[in-house]
Amino acid sequence: GYGSGTGKGDGISKDIGIGVYGDLFGAEIHGNVYGTYTEGTDYGIYSHGNVYTDALAVHLQKPNDKNSETMAVLYSSVSTSVTVQTVGTSKLNKGTNSISFDKDFVNSMSSESTPVVIVTLTEACTNSIYVTDVTAKGFTVNENNKGNSDASFSYIVIAERAGYEKVEHPEAVIATDYNDKLSRGLHNDADTETDGEGLYYENGSLIVGQAPVTEGEEELPIEEPMNNTQPENNNEQISYYDTYGAQIPPEWVEELKEAEVLMFTYDEMMARKKEALLESSPKNFINETQTEFPYVEEEMIEDEQAEEIIENTPPAPIEKDVPTDGTGGTSNEIEK
Repeated sequence: GYGSGTGKGDGISKDIGIGVYGDLFGAEIHGNVYGTYTEGTDYGIYSHGNVYTDALAVHLQKPNDKNSETMAVLYSSVSTSVTVQTVGTSKLNKGTNSISFDKDFVNSMSSESTPVVIVTLTEACTNSIYVTDVTAKGFTVNENNKGNSDASFSYIVIAERAGYEKVEHPEAVIATDYNDKLSRGLHNDADTETDGEGLYYENGSLIVGQAPVTEGEEELPIEEPMNNTQPENNNEQISYYDTYGAQIPPEWVEELKEAEVLMFTYDEMMARKKEALLESSPKNFINETQTEFPYVEEEMIEDEQAEEIIENTPPAPIEKDVPTDGTGGTSNEIEK
């Protein structure tokens, strides 16, 4: 990631919270309960590319009923073709009326197909109505039998969307085993019991397994655990670590030394870690408990046992000032 992620303010916004680049995947996110939550002032999610889902697209609408405790649940319409639609209402003028499409609908409509127009009378009319002159700009509604009423009607117009007349989908994504491949190839690093099989993409296919070595590419060795020893001679490079135990890139070391940034060798870092673990050990907790409650044996106690010990431990003697014989002064006497 990069940027400070300070958020959007009243002035200039320029920082980025997280920036992720990848070859096969830009990012992989899993949640045991929820996957990803995003929000923003101008938008929550912007996808520059097609959006695929193998489940529902659910919309939550704030209800008109202020006493409702749940949102209204809405679903997106689905279709086997990419369409755009518009709706409206109007009325006849002496048995006819011409409807013009709005600019956005005209610009979104494919020129390769004719729109489908559906009209419905919304009040009584002696004659039925029909549609003529359907073009990319509009249509005309007429009353049968040369009627001349002023009846109201509603309409729905559906057209193919421009630029999406012939949509091609990546075969790997629409394959029935796509999710299975992802599950096998992507692996949770916290799972130390199993290993991921690996994934790579070649010639339009998503393949489970380790990617083959290409011509001119050196085969990478299997990653070994972090080196836990320091070099025995000065010709070898010494590894340094920050205060969090993360290894510092070798090319940073000299610059950080000049800036007097706190760094540790491996042995120093491990010594700090050992000291921290000892300080947080249960034995230290027991010793502190015994200082406060001297009757506790040298063993870990449960909460209920600790409470019982506190209740049964007699209070410490309290010193009380009492008058002395006729001097008006005081002396200390132990209250029994």
